Amino acid sequence: MTPDARVAALGATLFVACGAAAACGTSNPDDSPFNHLPHPASYAVDSTRAVALATRALGDSLPMRVTSVSKGAQGWQVRLLPTRGGTVGGGMVWVEIADSSATVVKRY
Repeated sequence: MTPDARVAALGATLFVACGAAAACGTSNPDDSPFNHLPHPASYAVDSTRAVALATRALGDSLPMRVTSVSKGAQGWQVRLLPTRGGTVGGGMVWVEIADSSATVVKRY
């Protein structure tokens, strides 16, 4: 791709992005309908679901035990350790309430 083509592609991308922002009519990115995924009325992230998502995010083949679960304003912090002490594995995982995404913060 030539430098002129790159500049043209970047310009077109910026033009589309600016037009989309103007069409929304707001400068606050939190007001975008794309930031809030729709959930059914029966949907709720509770501690049980947070632990299940955290266990799946770690992906360890060892059986895990929950060391701590604490709820924050926007999610759950879950700490998991192997059931058998002295074994390497487990970690700390953050589970978002808004979209149920699980992020491994630290592995042990």
